[in-house]
Amino acid sequence: MASNDPLSEQQQKINTLLLQCQSLASPRQHTSKITVLSSDTEDTNFSSALDSLYDELMQLTCDAANDDQDDQLSNIRQSVAETLIYNMNRAIGSLDMEIEGPFKDGVRPNDWNHILSSPSTKGSSDVEKCKDPEILIDKCLDLCGYGVSLEVAVECLRKVVSFSNRRSPNASDDSNCDQSEGKPSLSAVVTSLRTIRRRLLETNSASTGHLAGAIFASQLEHGNKQQIRELLAHGNQNHLLEQIVLPLEYYCSKQSTAAREFFLSDSLVTLAITVIPALVSSACHAMQLTLPTWASSRGAHGHLLNSAFRMVLADSILKQHSTATLQHTVHEATSEYFQALLRHIILNRDNTVAIRLILATAEISTTPIEPRSILRFHLEKVLASIPAKREVASFIRAMIRFSVSKQKSQLAQLSPSKQSELDTVCQEAILPSLDYFLAPTLSIDVEMREALVNFAILSPPNSFKVTGTEQNLLHVFDRLIPRCVSMLLFSACSSAKPDSRAYLEHLSVVASIWCEEVFVSMTSPLQQQFVTEFLLYPLQQNILTQEGIELGLDDSGASLASMFIQGVSSRLEVSRAESIRRDGMRIAEAVASVFGQTLNFDDLRPREELVENDVVPKQKANKKKAKHTPHKSKPQATVEPNAVYFSDESVSSTGCSESDCDASSWGEDSLKSYEKDDDEEDLCRVPRPRSLRDCVAYLLTNDEDREAYDKHEAALQELPSLISSRPLDLMDVVPTLARVLLHMENKFNMDGFIENRWDSLMACAIQAPVDTCFKLVEEMKGHVSLGTRLEALSIIGCTVEELSGVTASEKQRQVIKGNDRRELTQMSTRLRKSLALQEENNNDIVKQKTRRWRQTRPQIASSPNRFNSVSAQMILSLFAFLAQTKADEAIWGGAMGERLLSEYLRTISIMVDCARTYPSTRVLASDLFELAWSFHSAANSEVRRSVLISLATSLSVDPVGQLNNIASLLPFLTDISAKDSDAECREIAQSIVGTIANTYQNPMIT
Repeated sequence: MASNDPLSEQQQKINTLLLQCQSLASPRQHTSKITVLSSDTEDTNFSSALDSLYDELMQLTCDAANDDQDDQLSNIRQSVAETLIYNMNRAIGSLDMEIEGPFKDGVRPNDWNHILSSPSTKGSSDVEKCKDPEILIDKCLDLCGYGVSLEVAVECLRKVVSFSNRRSPNASDDSNCDQSEGKPSLSAVVTSLRTIRRRLLETNSASTGHLAGAIFASQLEHGNKQQIRELLAHGNQNHLLEQIVLPLEYYCSKQSTAAREFFLSDSLVTLAITVIPALVSSACHAMQLTLPTWASSRGAHGHLLNSAFRMVLADSILKQHSTATLQHTVHEATSEYFQALLRHIILNRDNTVAIRLILATAEISTTPIEPRSILRFHLEKVLASIPAKREVASFIRAMIRFSVSKQKSQLAQLSPSKQSELDTVCQEAILPSLDYFLAPTLSIDVEMREALVNFAILSPPNSFKVTGTEQNLLHVFDRLIPRCVSMLLFSACSSAKPDSRAYLEHLSVVASIWCEEVFVSMTSPLQQQFVTEFLLYPLQQNILTQEGIELGLDDSGASLASMFIQGVSSRLEVSRAESIRRDGMRIAEAVASVFGQTLNFDDLRPREELVENDVVPKQKANKKKAKHTPHKSKPQATVEPNAVYFSDESVSSTGCSESDCDASSWGEDSLKSYEKDDDEEDLCRVPRPRSLRDCVAYLLTNDEDREAYDKHEAALQELPSLISSRPLDLMDVVPTLARVLLHMENKFNMDGFIENRWDSLMACAIQAPVDTCFKLVEEMKGHVSLGTRLEALSIIGCTVEELSGVTASEKQRQVIKGNDRRELTQMSTRLRKSLALQEENNNDIVKQKTRRWRQTRPQIASSPNRFNSVSAQMILSLFAFLAQTKADEAIWGGAMGERLLSEYLRTISIMVDCARTYPSTRVLASDLFELAWSFHSAANSEVRRSVLISLATSLSVDPVGQLNNIASLLPFLTDISAKDSDAECREIAQSIVGTIANTYQNPMIT
């Protein structure tokens, strides 16, 4: 039966040719794995055998007539590909040339621009006549199928990595390990790397003619094969067909249910991201090969995305020459691959790769297709398919920052004071590309615009740049970003509905936070300038009209004008920082111009202008006054006749000057004074630690060491000051240091051990809050005592209060309480006696009443809330701790678990309350409400108290968001306030009920 089957006969011929090629391949003992391995001349017989193998594979592919033969053909292709990669122990000419290919010397080959040009006509004949063994092997692998040869090459690299992981450290490092051990040879690895590069990055291979078309035709239904062959007969579209073969094979494999596709991966994107750069770098390390430039972590994703975009462009051009069925299949295959790859890059925050491609296409407009319109179509699909709008907002913000950074040289030549020139740069050089690619998506997606406002404007960036002269003035780079966001939102909202209030509503959201007293006093000045620039753009560009600014947009009916007035009033207080007051003045001048009024603040004018307008007139007046003032002679000195005086000769004749007499070594003044601040370091038994690593070494000293006590004491005393100085190795040492301090015991009954240890832990947590919190939470998961877990939660809670400024606010309240005494002195004597107030010394009262106008008013310094930027990470780490350990009885079981749960809920409540000004805290408050509500029926009174505190915190942070929970919450609180056995629970429940009654009956909320 097998002898009558044409495919079986062809398979026998192919197997014979493979054996002949394998025998003719020249095996060599390679002495170097990195440089040139061999420079032998071409073997004519070997090339002839490969050429014959190529002809048989081409004939085999073209003669397949039905699905059964296609299945048999797939098996033949796989076996041929494995033989060509694994068993061709051929001579390698140059590693750099075979592995790097056109990527050598850092050049990015085959850029997608060449797709738009007409193909060259000389490639086909040159390649057909080529007898180079490397090219012939590539041509045979192409006929085996692009997907099949890629999978075989990837499997070869996986075997290399697997063998390297199993290999013992003393194993020999021979490149030609025998195949019985399972490790592929060096020539197999080089062929695999070459094949991966040609498949995923260099899609227009050296093979031309009907090769790509034959493979392409074999992947579609038989009804289309004849049409495809007619298309290939023209011979001018083959370079485009080669671009789409690989995604088309994987697309048809996924759509097909035939068993012949079992060896192809489910997703080409997953395979590509996994192989480059992770698998390639591991295989190169195992074989001691230099990592190819195309597989480096910096450029791998960029090469993949460019290659995928070439496939999309090829599909767009082929639409003009192919049938409707062919158009649909190819379009689905290429679009699915490119969009999935672009989505993966955006979700993994590798935004620069996608942004470079987007901005590169923005400058090109060609026929018959327009690359930027094609890219915009796919970008809209990708952004709309991402459910997490915050990820989309992160990508848009990164694109805006990258666009602004490209104009760095132009911005450096402009003066920061000339805002009109900066806006011109934005509108002419930055906004057009942003508007073209992003405005259509933003115009139809309200949720995406809200996420962009919350993430790009209200959430602080990683870092701000400041000017070189003033540390509190925002750099031009960061000033342009919020203005670009405002321009983009205005363009998007205008294109959607020109007369809508969408843009005003976004401004209202930002202005409602900008005008709050908490935002003014607790947010850093640079962040306030960042938000101010967003609000200034529509005011300075006359986008806002008087009717729009007076329109009630907030839920309470407040207008933008009222919000601006409230924010300006809060910022113009004398106690505010200069930069904060300048923000208020700039908004005030812009709002006044909207109402047709003129308002100028001298503080906003340049100093040179003030000097020219103010000082120069004074100088002229002084000169004029000097001309009319008569000259007065100096009064003559009078001499007393009886006065004793000395001449210069008499002083010099004494033999010593005044300075010499003072410097005499006799007398008490010449004795050296005792240094009261001497730390007596020379008397210590151990040297004082100078770095954090020295402190860690001291703390880890063995208890049996004679100097263990002195080392522990010295480390604990020096740690707070060393950590506060923020040394360079702080972030590297903090996790280890926090763990050591948390588990440290007072084995030597050391004085001040508890205080010094607590101060050291607090210093770690304040200077590195995220790393310390993660480490403390990780230690809580281990086998530690309840006291250790409670102490870790206490450290986190105290750190949050310190970072948020709550501790500083308490100190200010102590100062402000002194004003009560001043009010007491201003009362009349009769009033004080009638109120039975404390009598004071009359002299003090009179003195204070007399001098009260000279006493300065205590200034309330605004302390920034440093906890806001790290609040989400720290709070979510505690939520993750509960989710990962909720089934652990050793942690949450019994009375100890109830005690830990109580402290756990209180700590999260403190964190949510301290981060109430951060936009994302409302979501965390809802999570806290759901978590606390799940324990509302706890039997332990301490847990119930913590539950009530958590519920109260959630309601205070997000009163509007908790409206749906009031119906189920009020009966519970009423029952607790009347029947609970714990008096404190009843008191807290009554307080919450009163707060709900006052808050939710307010018409501004309902």
